Amino acid sequence: MTFLISGAILSAAGFLILTLAVFWGSPTVDALDMSALRLVTPFKTRPWSLLWGFITFFGSVVGIPLISLLVAYLTDFNIEIIIRGIVAVGGSALIVQVVKILIARARPEKLPWRRPEIEFSYPSGHTAAATSLYLLIAGVLSASSPEGVLWFIPGIAAVLLVTFSRMTLSVHYASDILGGLLAGLLAVFVAFSLPL
Repeated sequence: MTFLISGAILSAAGFLILTLAVFWGSPTVDALDMSALRLVTPFKTRPWSLLWGFITFFGSVVGIPLISLLVAYLTDFNIEIIIRGIVAVGGSALIVQVVKILIARARPEKLPWRRPEIEFSYPSGHTAAATSLYLLIAGVLSASSPEGVLWFIPGIAAVLLVTFSRMTLSVHYASDILGGLLAGLLAVFVAFSLPL
């Protein structure tokens, strides 16, 4: 329990510090964002966009509920897992939507062949949703199987793929991704801290 509370506090503190840095236009954050955008530039082509568009679906408002329903079904609609899932995914979504409105950060320049995103950029909702859901699944599986923490490998891989897809589709800066990761982690730590 101490690990979970410490994780929640550290995630919240990191998220708050990053959010303030983004809000105030920190040169360090700007430098990080520009460096990361340069790194992903080779993957910002029309053919690559098909792959990234498919991957980003797994962090979307359609993909996350579908995967959540699949997990609920596969766990025989275990009420504890469902409650933790609602807290994790719903909590991260609430954090993201409130902060997007407060910060109102514009998105990076869109790719010519992509339709524009209509919401603000910071923090990444896809990243927060993917982090909260896939790490929650990994945590549940690691607690109930002999493979243990090995379940975090595919969970982390799924999160990283979604986060990379968001930058290569030119809809988020690296700091948006980091903010989404921290919001998702905070929600997961809170969900596992519940005394169910």
